[in-house]
Amino acid sequence: MAANAEAQNSADILRLRKRTIEAVRFEGNGALSSAELQSVVQTYHSEWYEHLFNSVISTVGMPVQYIDPEVQDADTLRLIAYYRRQGYLDAHARYVIHEDSASAAKWQRAYDRYRMTEQARHPGDLPDVSDTVVFQVYEGPRYSIDHFAVEGLEHIDSTLARKVNGETLLTHGSPFTEQALLAEARRVETILRENGYAFFTSPRDSSKLVLVDRDRKTLNINLVYQTGPRVRNGGLVVTYDTVIRSRGTLRSGVVKRSIELDSGQWYRYTDLANSERNLGMLGVFEAYRVDLDTSAYSGKLNTIPEGTALPVRVQLRMQSTMDLTPSAFAGFGGASRGAGGLAATFNNRSLFNGAESFTAQLSWQFIPKSDRRVSGSLQLSVPYVFGHSPLIILGNASNVSITDLYKELVIEAIFSSNILLSNAGALPRVTYSPDISLEYVDRVDNTGVVSPTPMLTSRQFNVPITPINLTLDWTNDLLNPTTGSILLGALQFATPDIADLFQSKLPSASYAKVTAQAKTYLDASRNGTSVVALRLSLGSIALTNPSNPDRDIPIERRLFAGGPNSLRGWGSRGIVVSQDTAHSPLLGGYKSIEANIEWRYAPFQYPVAITSLQRLLTDLRLAFFADAGNIWDRPLSPAIKNCALDAGLGIHYNTLIGVIRLDIGMKLYDPDPSSTGDRPMSPTATGEWIWNRHFNFWDLSSFQFALGQSF
Repeated sequence: MAANAEAQNSADILRLRKRTIEAVRFEGNGALSSAELQSVVQTYHSEWYEHLFNSVISTVGMPVQYIDPEVQDADTLRLIAYYRRQGYLDAHARYVIHEDSASAAKWQRAYDRYRMTEQARHPGDLPDVSDTVVFQVYEGPRYSIDHFAVEGLEHIDSTLARKVNGETLLTHGSPFTEQALLAEARRVETILRENGYAFFTSPRDSSKLVLVDRDRKTLNINLVYQTGPRVRNGGLVVTYDTVIRSRGTLRSGVVKRSIELDSGQWYRYTDLANSERNLGMLGVFEAYRVDLDTSAYSGKLNTIPEGTALPVRVQLRMQSTMDLTPSAFAGFGGASRGAGGLAATFNNRSLFNGAESFTAQLSWQFIPKSDRRVSGSLQLSVPYVFGHSPLIILGNASNVSITDLYKELVIEAIFSSNILLSNAGALPRVTYSPDISLEYVDRVDNTGVVSPTPMLTSRQFNVPITPINLTLDWTNDLLNPTTGSILLGALQFATPDIADLFQSKLPSASYAKVTAQAKTYLDASRNGTSVVALRLSLGSIALTNPSNPDRDIPIERRLFAGGPNSLRGWGSRGIVVSQDTAHSPLLGGYKSIEANIEWRYAPFQYPVAITSLQRLLTDLRLAFFADAGNIWDRPLSPAIKNCALDAGLGIHYNTLIGVIRLDIGMKLYDPDPSSTGDRPMSPTATGEWIWNRHFNFWDLSSFQFALGQSF
């Protein structure tokens, strides 16, 4: 009877006791870190904030995690398999559970009351027991390579054979990993697919590739290939999806220019991949595919004669080429000048059925009243004018009204291109982007006139030329770099002599403008969660006829500072040093120096993001930054005492289209505290540090909202 009661008591305990996972630990692992092993197992401890979010929205966060022997048993097998992929073929693992004595005692007291009073009828009425799951690992020795060979390539070209056997990554005595074996297989396969062997078969069953010597802790590996026939590229065959043929087609010449599989040449997979990339960059296809047409040898690829030219088949599906997108834009801030307006964009991705991308945009900025802008633009991008680079023809018209000081109407036509000078995939990525513009400017200038004297009016016809505009990019990501550097340099000039060739009979601007930037990114975490970004930016505009206002550079081509991508303690275009008290910061300057540093830190880091909340939080970044520099009006020269300094905090979120960020900048050092967003800083003013000033948050701070990294 007593035995039956004890058995019933044990069954009740097993049924009612809920054991939460309070921690997960790994013991015995020396070669592999605990963080790495945590990414392998599914046993996981969820944090309190994940419970909180999950209690509100069931699809967000993670509920409390409980012990599940089936999961823990499977995790030990996952750990063993992972270790063996790293070369530890004798590894094994098990798990033990350590119960928190305090929580167990609390549960026992509640359970005893339950048995005595039978008031609690549901397991949820009993407290949880806190457990720690400990995975105990025996790693054992790491196996090494004793012998490695590639077989099945005896009949290929001798040059290729030497390349296969002479550049092997697996050598006698090197440690074995499955990753290294796969890398070696990819190396051999790359040699084959880049030299005409489009239909080779590679070994897949590793049990037939690897012989294990348990006594010597070594491996003998043989990769056995069947190369299939070596083939050449044949003629081009283009077909369109007939179901949606109503969307039109592309001129055949444009498609041919996209295909890099030259007829008669040995097949190369890189040429096929580049061809598909080129088709995708045209922006007109919903789906596209390039391959070799083997329909004449269906099911009999091995019967293809050596050197056969197979047709290159291109299968295309057009997408809708036109759309109209309305939008609104806004900026806001404390001391920063807010900006807002409306815009609309029309796109036609194939204006003349040749992937000519045509864009028409209209923008109206009506906030603030001191800086009203109406602008429109027409852009036509014609592919494959300069090799694989486009010709970009841009027409702009803008009407800018800056308080009552300055009004400027600009109408321009720009001819430019983006020419990639480096090989695809090579570093640095070198881009050359020259342009030439035809520009009409109608100005009303009251910046140096005392009312009620009439405003000075002038017109210009300019031909700005940018013969040098180079970008050298070593970074690992175009939108959100975490390592590498970028160098940018540009030279632009305009002279009356060139403008006179067009016989406009209007005065023209006469200047030379040089800008340069250097950016670098240092990843202290090696995984993008702690990145230090630095930038140095310089700019100078030299007027070749400074005494003649009709030869001045248009305002929109001057240098500016302040805002979300510059000095974030000041508003956009909100800072300049000038001797002229009527010179608004909105009119820009002629010399610039700027330095920025930013630490981008991920506060939520997981060995592997499992839950929806973790995946949401893993892209969140905190940014701590400092900016220094200024813009100087002519004829001033840059001076350290005129350099502004700010620091602040930002909340950034990484997305597929770029970083969405909100930054708050504080003015640490203001070279001229008496200046405002409508008046310049005096070059002779005495600057003040923030701790020497009367603290007013709204006067000393700026909010900056933007899309994309600050630099």
